[in-house]
Amino acid sequence: MEKQNKRFSKLTILFYVLAILTFIYSIFSIYKSYEYVNALVKAGQLTISSSIGDVIQYFVDNTSAYIFYGFGFGAFGYLIYLMKNKETETNVPIAAEGFTSIDEEENDDLLEDEEADLIIEEAAEETDE
Repeated sequence: MEKQNKRFSKLTILFYVLAILTFIYSIFSIYKSYEYVNALVKAGQLTISSSIGDVIQYFVDNTSAYIFYGFGFGAFGYLIYLMKNKETETNVPIAAEGFTSIDEEENDDLLEDEEADLIIEEAAEETDE
């Protein structure tokens, strides 16, 4: 089994750290939203059963952006990780990409076949004249 040496670039690590920090802040935001709603309920200014939609909307408004950004940072970090590892796996120069020695041999064989067909056609034309 081949050992794969996959490295994290500095940019990948930066995006992963930003994702983790954003998720931590979203958890903190959920906690603060809970404290605020709980304080309103204790003060008698809000009943959860009658205004459940407002409570849910308050939580979503205060936390959804941070959760979205956390996933975005994580996705960017993963994409950069994939691109950097793809870059290190391919050591083939761009000009020779997709052209192997097998293709070269097949190309030579095709040229020889075309030359042979051309010689046969010329010989057939000479006999017809």
